[in-house]
Amino acid sequence: MEGALLPAFRNPRRVAFSIKHQSSGGFALEGNKLEKQTEAKIQLRQFESTVSEYAFVSAELKLLYDQRDRALFTILKYMEQENAKFLRTSTHDVVIPLKRKYLPEKFQSVMGEYLSPEQFEEAFIPEHTETVTVKAKVNGNVVKKWWDMGDEMVEKLMLTLDPAQKREITLKPIKKEQAL
Repeated sequence: MEGALLPAFRNPRRVAFSIKHQSSGGFALEGNKLEKQTEAKIQLRQFESTVSEYAFVSAELKLLYDQRDRALFTILKYMEQENAKFLRTSTHDVVIPLKRKYLPEKFQSVMGEYLSPEQFEEAFIPEHTETVTVKAKVNGNVVKKWWDMGDEMVEKLMLTLDPAQKREITLKPIKKEQAL
């Protein structure tokens, strides 16, 4: 199928798509790197169809995530009702992982009086300053302006791009009266 979209579900919240062409022309998006295969260009009709397909898949994903969230709510509600951290069904073991987040101020006031000083010091880390090494980075807001400074600047900037960066698009549905 020419122009078929293949979802890449590495991160389900960020769905990347690969544009694959069976024909001899067009583009291939592999590893989020757009490579020109031939001089042939994507036609407007194909582009519009692909945008519509992307919007449809995005809407379906939202529905799936909503359905998943409702199922999770029901599972958690049932397990809470049964006072269970582990339940077995005919197809799955359901476990609520034990993750506890303590409020340091309350922990200090309640447990500080209850525990021995040695126990408290072992468990409680008071507020302190740490020296952190921050990796080098580029201020994209400054560099963004440089992309309009001619071909030579664009060539140089292209050499500095991270090839592993995920490419994304944002779609806003057009209201019926705004359509072309």
